[in-house]
Order: sequence, then C-alpha cells, then structure tokens
Amino acid sequence: MLPRLRTLSGRNKEKRLMDMIDGVKIIPLKQIVDNRGAVYHAFRNENHDVNVEEVYISRVNAGVTKGWKQHLQTWQRFVVPYGTMEIVLHDEREDSPTKGAFQKIVLGPEDNYVRLELPPKIWYAFKSLSDDYALMINISEMIHVDGESNNIPLENDLFHYDWK
Repeated sequence: MLPRLRTLSGRNKEKRLMDMIDGVKIIPLKQIVDNRGAVYHAFRNENHDVNVEEVYISRVNAGVTKGWKQHLQTWQRFVVPYGTMEIVLHDEREDSPTKGAFQKIVLGPEDNYVRLELPPKIWYAFKSLSDDYALMINISEMIHVDGESNNIPLENDLFHYDWK
C-alpha cells in the first residue's frame, strides 16, 4: 500500500508531498531523563545487520538550510539530540513507486526523538528550526569517499521545494 499523498503548493503543483517515501524508516528512540540530566539513545545494532563505519555530528545554526545531497551507495541514519531540525527528502529513483515525491519530517528530542533512515539515492536537505542551533548525528555504513555522493544547490533545475 502506498502512503497517503498531499498536493505540494507553489510553482510545482505536480510534485507530491508524502507521509512516507518508499524505503525510508523512522525508528523511535529511547530517552532516559531525570533531574540530573538525560541519556539519548541513538543506535543499537541488535540484529547485527548494519556495519557502522563512520559517525559524525553536524551543527546547523539557527535558520540555516543545508542541502541538497544524495548518497549513491550508503544508507544515511539521522538523529537530532539537540535542537529541532526540519528534514526534507526527495525521491528521484527511477524504479521507485514514490518517484517525484517529497517527504518532510521534523526531528528533535522534545517532540519527535527518532532515527530517520534513508536508503541510497534519496535527496535530502535540512534546516535548523532552533533559536540557537541544532545538532544532527549521522551514522553511516561507509567512511566518506569522494564521488560517492552528489550535491546540488537548494535552488536548482531538477526539482523545487518551498521552505516557507
């Protein structure tokens, strides 16, 4: 069953905004919070099916949008332990049932503490919705290799997303 579709407003009304792009996973994460502080879980390889090679943290200042990026071979796993981040996905995979769709998800420890997992070839961009900055953990199966990913400007000729 395909996810529910909504019309995307703006100049590209033929594009679709979806609840879930094919292959994207959202994994609820545990938080342990008390008066001393908190522990935020980010990743557990319980099934031993992921070979994590690199983990890094991106700091995105208030109101800044970064992207678009697409990894060709590796899955991306995003967790936002501090601040709030709007992440927009776009599917341009030729063989995908959700080709042409956009998906938006807001991540952060207060309201939606989850791990967002993206299969290869999904375009993504993200914006800090925080007053100061947001931190995003990226858990990858590959160490960075030149040529494994594509980058295009936010404003481009391939597709359009209205960040307003």
